[in-house]
Amino acid sequence: MKKLLFVTGTRADFGKLEPLAVAVRDHGFDVSFWVTGMHMMERYGLTKIEVQRIQGVGVVEFSNQYEGDPQDVILAKTVLGFSEFVRGHQPDLVIVHGDRIEALACAIVCATNYIRCAHVEGGEVSGTIDELFRHCNTKLAFCHFVSSHSAAERVARLGEPRDSIYVIGSPELDFHSKPSGVSIETVRDRYDIPFFDFGICTFHPVTSELDTMADQAKNLFGALDASGKNFVVILPNNDPGSDDIMVAINKLPTDR
Repeated sequence: MKKLLFVTGTRADFGKLEPLAVAVRDHGFDVSFWVTGMHMMERYGLTKIEVQRIQGVGVVEFSNQYEGDPQDVILAKTVLGFSEFVRGHQPDLVIVHGDRIEALACAIVCATNYIRCAHVEGGEVSGTIDELFRHCNTKLAFCHFVSSHSAAERVARLGEPRDSIYVIGSPELDFHSKPSGVSIETVRDRYDIPFFDFGICTFHPVTSELDTMADQAKNLFGALDASGKNFVVILPNNDPGSDDIMVAINKLPTDR
């Protein structure tokens, strides 16, 4: 039986990879997840439990960072951890997503050990350093599952064979198109949201703009506060600059 190994470091990439993992599991493949990154951090909710809920797949956990570790250190730790794991596991195909540092580390390990790697959602353009990591993953991958024809064209321009590029759309849309089974009332109760009329705001740091991150956060959340309206604010990820955003968030009123 062919062994497929998915790499996930955050809820964001897990949302893309879960429907693919379920589909290949249902087609008889041996499916496992290598779980690392934010999933393993208590500050971000220990979201590894979301991966553990999938039935019929293996789950291997690896803690690749301490609070405050710089990106290059996280990259190095992930390379070492994943290299040791795949030497024993020997997957037939590793599937990584997007532009996170964990995906880059695992793609490097695959390329240097002649393990086939599939990259999901390459060819996207963001204008940030994440885009560099994404394009690196493209060049390290054996095949490419992209979300649009324009993304497919960018991957081809990077020199990848067109017969290795598959336009599959954004994988999580399969889940979003189905009823969630959770009502807004349940969500409000679960997170103690006291109001009915509200907006939702999330702000993640752009790692190449750290010098201005504090001002950006102050301006954004200051404008929300000054609007006099209600907002549910979702906390940022663990990228550099997130602490500056948290300082601004913690100054907001917690209720109106």
